[in-house]
Amino acid sequence: MATLLGKDGYVSVGDFDTSADERIHEIRGFSVEHTAETIDDTVMGETSRGYKVTYKGFTATVDVLYDVTSQGQTDLAVGTEVEINFFPEAQTSYGTPVASDQRITGQAIVTGKTVTAAYDGIIEASVSLQGVGDLSITTV
Repeated sequence: MATLLGKDGYVSVGDFDTSADERIHEIRGFSVEHTAETIDDTVMGETSRGYKVTYKGFTATVDVLYDVTSQGQTDLAVGTEVEINFFPEAQTSYGTPVASDQRITGQAIVTGKTVTAAYDGIIEASVSLQGVGDLSITTV
């Protein structure tokens, strides 16, 4: 079984399939949470609870070193809807995925951006995204 190194991933904004995507520079980390809501369909006479899936959704965060020159970071303006692409695997060169690499992608609204600065540190930002529609997990 293969394990992946977190240092190898990257994120881009835009339509990856048309090469119109912008890589997000200075990434420190990202997370994607894919969820499914359920409803209880248990009835009298059953001995175990039963459930049905109703709606799926996702949220994500991208943590970066704040860079005002990164077009990918600029594209993540609060209130905008973007196509977001997460690549958790290593690439042949940074930002160029291998043909069999996994891609996690979906439309999302940028719901928040927190910029954090300390007198003895590097300015960082954390961007929050709310999925709109389905999350797709495919290969490049």
